[in-house]
Amino acid sequence: MEPNIKTYDDYKYVLQDAGTLSLGAKYSYAELMHDEDIPFKFKVIAEKYLGRDLEPETTLESQIYYLAGEGFAYECFIQLKTKVKFSMLKEKRGLFGKDTKRYATQVMPLKEFVLKQTEWKKEREVFIQEIILSKLALMTFSV
Repeated sequence: MEPNIKTYDDYKYVLQDAGTLSLGAKYSYAELMHDEDIPFKFKVIAEKYLGRDLEPETTLESQIYYLAGEGFAYECFIQLKTKVKFSMLKEKRGLFGKDTKRYATQVMPLKEFVLKQTEWKKEREVFIQEIILSKLALMTFSV
């Protein structure tokens, strides 16, 4: 009998609390379907609605990054009250006038994130860390 050993992959994780489900954005849809920590209801939603027109290797990050403010997948994410946790490069002027660049983490509702143009995201080197879903919205989602 093999022990159930999990290895840590950067930005491939599942965190749950009483009100939210947070998924690391580097998960591909194929990996989501095989991870036992992902709630079954989200797997069904991902298979039927979110990833139905995508390749199984597509990651949550790439789907959200290039998501247009329209379409069925977008509407499903909105119904799930999705928030996006991302980091972006910011310049900060120091005390003596020296500019430093550093990454700052931010959480933003999906509706706001989608409004940002791809050029804006590339200029600021935005990378998505996780998506945060409402468990209440997940529970009320009809599958």
